[in-house]
Amino acid sequence: MVEHGPVRRFLLAAVLVVADAGATTCTHGSKLSEAQSSFLNARYETTAALALELRITDPEDLAAIELRTTALLFQLKDLLPERGDKDKALKECAPCRELLTEFLSETTRGQTVARAKLKTAPADETTLFLLGKIDLNYVWLQLGPLSRKTGWDECWEARHSLDAVLAQNPAHVRARRARVGRLRRRHEDAVGHEMAPRRRQAASVR
Repeated sequence: MVEHGPVRRFLLAAVLVVADAGATTCTHGSKLSEAQSSFLNARYETTAALALELRITDPEDLAAIELRTTALLFQLKDLLPERGDKDKALKECAPCRELLTEFLSETTRGQTVARAKLKTAPADETTLFLLGKIDLNYVWLQLGPLSRKTGWDECWEARHSLDAVLAQNPAHVRARRARVGRLRRRHEDAVGHEMAPRRRQAASVR
C-alpha cells in the first residue's frame, strides 16, 4: 500500500507558502493604497510613515521610496516660507533639518536601487518612471523650498528616464505629466535663478 502522508504534507506546505505569499502581496497593496490615499488628502506625515513601513518590509520597494520622498518634500514645503532667507529659515526650523536628512537619505536609497535594477533591465518601464520621479523630487526641493541652484544631474537623468518611458509607452499619462509639467517648470525656475542677477544689472544700467 502506498503511503500518501508525506506527499500530502508536502502539498499542504506548498499551498500554505503560496497562500502566505498572496496574503503578503495583498497586505502590501492595501498599505500602499492607504499611503497614497493619505497623500491625496494632504496627510503627509502619515504617508511618510506608511511608506517607511513598506520600505522596511521590502528595501527595494521603489514605489514606497518614491512616495516617501514626495511626502517628505511636501512636509518641507509646508514648513519653509515661499520667500525670504531660505537658509536662515531652514536653520531655525528644527523639524526641517530632520526631514531634510531623511529626504536626502531616501532619495539616495531610491536612486541606488533604481540604477542597480536598470543595469540588469535597462528598459524596465516602472523602474525608469520611478527613478525619474525620485530625481524630480530632489530637483523640486532644491529649486523650490530651498532656492538652491543645484540638481542638474538629477534633472537630466529624470528627463532621460521619462523620455525612455514615453518612447516605450506614449500613453503613460503620469510620465507625460511629469515630463511636460515638472521638468518645464524646473527649467523655467532654473533660468529665472540664472537670469535674476543679469536683470538686476540691466535695471541698474537703465
